[in-house]
Amino acid sequence: MAAFRRLLGIGPKSAQRLAYHLVRMPEAEAEELAEAITGVKLRIKLCTVCADITEQPTCHICQAPNRDRSLVEAVGKKRWIPLPTTYSAPSACEPANLSGT
Repeated sequence: MAAFRRLLGIGPKSAQRLAYHLVRMPEAEAEELAEAITGVKLRIKLCTVCADITEQPTCHICQAPNRDRSLVEAVGKKRWIPLPTTYSAPSACEPANLSGT
């Protein structure tokens, strides 16, 4: 659980829930998750120009041929980063129907 707590935004209760989920997870799914984490670490790099995340030496914004190179892309802390999905954990419950139908 200590390893989970080192992740941003994961406290003691969340770490415990993750550990319980992994213990109950089929071995094949746990291996798939481990491979996805390793894959991110191996593939995802920081852009050499702006320090955004990318799978290439420079991100798609810095690579754009029509980009105004006199402007600098400022990247602060990203809280949500859209990455290609390689692992999808099954949901514990269905989302609530808030539309009333």
